[in-house]
Amino acid sequence: MSVAYIFVLGLESILAFFFGVAFFSETITVPRLSAVAFITLGIVLLH
Repeated sequence: MSVAYIFVLGLESILAFFFGVAFFSETITVPRLSAVAFITLGIVLLH
């Protein structure tokens, strides 16, 4: 896989979370932040 593809996947997961918070007034909780961090870490480790 290309580095750019993996970078975009990680960026999408982070942006989706923050757009949900900004536009749908979702709450930021420790479990949600942890989930986004683990997903992003897993995507980074694909490289």
